[in-house]
Amino acid sequence: LLKENEGSNLGFCTSFCSSGVRGALEVLRNVKTFLEANPNEVLIVQIEITDNGFESLRSALNTTGLTPFIPRFSETYIQIWPTLRQLIEANTRLLLFANGDEISSCKANECPDGILSSLDHFSQTDLSDLESCQPTLSGDVLSSFFLMNHWKNNKAKVPSEKNAMVVNSMDVLEGRFEKCESRKRGPSFLAVDFWDVGDVLDFAEKENLKRGGVVVVVEEEDGLDAANDDNVTTIAIVDEGGNGTVTAEARSSGI
Repeated sequence: LLKENEGSNLGFCTSFCSSGVRGALEVLRNVKTFLEANPNEVLIVQIEITDNGFESLRSALNTTGLTPFIPRFSETYIQIWPTLRQLIEANTRLLLFANGDEISSCKANECPDGILSSLDHFSQTDLSDLESCQPTLSGDVLSSFFLMNHWKNNKAKVPSEKNAMVVNSMDVLEGRFEKCESRKRGPSFLAVDFWDVGDVLDFAEKENLKRGGVVVVVEEEDGLDAANDDNVTTIAIVDEGGNGTVTAEARSSGI
């Protein structure tokens, strides 16, 4: 979550910013440092924006030198996503999605600074339903990615490591994925709390091997694939409130 933060202009925080805010420039410089130190890595980041912070985000991306890492698309609608190899060779290795204040549906070739609207490209399961495989559909284009929200907050409605031990177990993850895949709705992103608690990484490796032999990356021969396409081979892990990001994005302050 990115919000206007008095004193430092922008800040990254979880849903409850009273629990702590990290300066946007610090976080974004860390992202740039990671990309520079790992030239064969591609990051997919999704940011929720509040308090009309979009223009400040664009400014922060430019200040930290991240803007050139964001790919630009020539087509109106992205029908075939670039492969990881194409993104690496072009050194445009930061796919950036955003939603919230000042973010609206945009044609891919007109999105400001290449920042794509999350609602144009993602469908997702209900935030509070650990059984659902029903995707939400938003925006005016066909959603490319299907994100499974898979966490359980505590009674105070904040991330719970204790609950993560249960919902991040292999049995629970396999059961839900099997249910969704039987309905032709295999997720391409898995959003969890505390990615290093339970069996998340082992599950992702097992699932990716089953799909096509690629481990914990978002790639296949024809690019980043559509969520409900029969050729989907990999899933990415999203940490929604625990220890930061593994492959895709983070709502926490762990970047």
